[in-house]
Amino acid sequence: MKNPILLAAPIALLAACASMDGATPATRTAAADGAALYCWESKVVTEGGGLSCNWAKTAGDACRSSSFTLVSQGAIASGPSKARRCENGEWLVMVTTR
Repeated sequence: MKNPILLAAPIALLAACASMDGATPATRTAAADGAALYCWESKVVTEGGGLSCNWAKTAGDACRSSSFTLVSQGAIASGPSKARRCENGEWLVMVTTR
């Protein structure tokens, strides 16, 4: 092996990609206890013990959001329940966090 760096770079890149799981973005969307999170009703999917959707802290942000995150079922105190309609016609649902 004359150039071990050439082999290490692709391995490091693969390792970095492998550590990026779907649950990581949920930490960015985490809300304070009792706070509301909003997302498009048509995008809610039950997945891995939680709800995956384009969760956002405000209804306006949810209307514009396309980034999916996972909120664990244990973090949800109530919901999802219908919230309001976006200007684009999509219905929003809301969950309240614990």
